[in-house]
Amino acid sequence: MLKTQRIGVLPSDSVALLWAAMVDASSLIPAAVIRNLSDKLYEKRKNAALE
Repeated sequence: MLKTQRIGVLPSDSVALLWAAMVDASSLIPAAVIRNLSDKLYEKRKNAALE
C-alpha cells in the first residue's frame, strides 16, 4: 500500500470543493488531460515545499 502525504496550503474544505469541481469538469475534459494537469500542479507544490 502506498502512503501519500498531502502537500499544500489549501484548507481541507477548499480541497473538497476543488475535487468536486474537477469531478464535474471530468465529463468535458479527457481523463489524461486532467491527470497531466494534476501531476504538474503536484510537482509545483512539491518543489515549493522543498525550497
